[in-house]
Amino acid sequence: MRHGHATAAATLETLYANTVVRFGLIYADIASPPPVASYLRDFAATHTGFTHLRFDDLVSRQTARRRALELVTSPFVVLLDNNMLCAPGWLENLLQARAETGASLVSPIIVSQGGRIHFSGGKVVRKRRYFVGPHRVLRPQDQAGAPVLSYVSEAQPRRVEIDFAESHCCLVATEDLRLPGVLEEQTCNAHTTCYASYRLKHSYGKRLILEPSAVASILPIGFGYDLAWICGCYMRPDLLARSYRLVASLIGVGPGTDARSGFEWHAKHLKYLLLTMLEGTRFDRQDLLALDEIPVSVRGYDLPLPPEADGRIRDLLLPRVAGRFPDFVEPLMYWLGPNPPVPSAG
Repeated sequence: MRHGHATAAATLETLYANTVVRFGLIYADIASPPPVASYLRDFAATHTGFTHLRFDDLVSRQTARRRALELVTSPFVVLLDNNMLCAPGWLENLLQARAETGASLVSPIIVSQGGRIHFSGGKVVRKRRYFVGPHRVLRPQDQAGAPVLSYVSEAQPRRVEIDFAESHCCLVATEDLRLPGVLEEQTCNAHTTCYASYRLKHSYGKRLILEPSAVASILPIGFGYDLAWICGCYMRPDLLARSYRLVASLIGVGPGTDARSGFEWHAKHLKYLLLTMLEGTRFDRQDLLALDEIPVSVRGYDLPLPPEADGRIRDLLLPRVAGRFPDFVEPLMYWLGPNPPVPSAG
């Protein structure tokens, strides 16, 4: 799971509707609120091969993945966040690409809901500033024919070799994911799959590819009850800072692994998600996002925030948070400044 629980039903129901290949599913439920936990229990009771793996504590998603992996008996596993919608044929195309290439990991193209490309291929690039000094790491996540923010329907993506995958969705050989040091628990919540996939390629010589015929879209919508996970685990500055330090120690130092710029990126993503809670009755709702509520498109994470974003969050959302979840006001305030500070190592 990723940003929260509100989109769990949409993810599961479209996953089953758009997947023809037989599969089992382990849902790592990290301390979801009662309405979501109840939905998942009922779903497990009516769907063969569905395992509801419940965590009562706010563990990181890497801890949850490691526990879920212990239950996997299939030769391949898909890491899939619970705010994703998979296009028809997505899994079949990932498996076909694996059969044709023998790749350890196969990533789909990842788009924002509506079709703007978010990830079409991850590369680790090392460049020197002004052609002197140490190399600095960059991590572009697209390819020439399918740049970030272009529409996938108008792009010309190719099957390409990649250096890392995105956390949202990818298929991996189970035995490879179990190799020592791959699912590093200390990476917690930032760049978890980037770390694992880069380790697979550069420590174990495994092949990673991007398959353009497989598409998955991000559905970044939150309800008020998602704040417990967001503030209590996913956006904890100490855990994020530790993850960045580990990624930099593996890949190298530079803009692609810099925690300071990374924290600005995380702040932007959080603000976008908080703004979705102001739409309609989402902040107060206790149910889940219904299928007929899925928007045709959403304003993607890669686009600039509205200029009034901080003001709307401070003026309209924080008073409601103070009334319902007073313990979360301070953690949210941390991210509302222009440059959220990075905790020092400790």
